[in-house]
Amino acid sequence: MELVNQILSWPTIVQGVIGSAIFWFILFFGQKLTKHTESIWGKHKHEIATRDQLITQAINSKNLVTLSSTLSLGTYMGVHYIVKAFIFITLGLSLQSLLPIFSVIGYLGGVIYLFLALRSCPHLSVYDKK
Repeated sequence: MELVNQILSWPTIVQGVIGSAIFWFILFFGQKLTKHTESIWGKHKHEIATRDQLITQAINSKNLVTLSSTLSLGTYMGVHYIVKAFIFITLGLSLQSLLPIFSVIGYLGGVIYLFLALRSCPHLSVYDKK
């Protein structure tokens, strides 16, 4: 709060320059962050499409070994996402003392990875189709 009061005591032109610089900084690095995140999610979407295709092919195949190995791989991938979810939640809870928003970020990241784990693990109704 003391910093804000100090800045408010400066001339208006200096406040405008500082505000413009902060805006430019957020805009510049926001675009970089968005481009980086988009490239990561683009790869992730391809991974999800490939995984879904493999599971669909395994379900439709007559080979029980292929079906079992694909379902085991899907379960393994689900466990991988569950570990990531626990890491997010743990980091969010441990960094909550610094800023309370970290707990919210940790919970949201954890929920996202839990949904990815749910999508990765095949349901037992898959065996009913055989």
